[in-house]
Amino acid sequence: MVPFAAWGRATASIGSEAEEAGRSRLAEILAEYPLLKAWFGVCAVTFFIGAVYVIREGINLFDTFGSIAIPFAVLLAPLVFVMERERFEEFGEN
Repeated sequence: MVPFAAWGRATASIGSEAEEAGRSRLAEILAEYPLLKAWFGVCAVTFFIGAVYVIREGINLFDTFGSIAIPFAVLLAPLVFVMERERFEEFGEN
């Protein structure tokens, strides 16, 4: 499965423009709001510690969907807030 995914990623040119635009947009947001960069760093360390804990304790995450969805919502919430705020300000200028 991994070789197929690597081959598909290497040969896919359809979404590369959108992906590049998304990366540049994320870079702009992180440059404008450096606190988000720190937030993502804290979340990465927390997720790593959580992954080590889950592996050591043998917790089955497939039975508890909330334990997977809630951390990702917490991770992405500030980014979504900033994007919506900028969109709101953009509509206010027009």
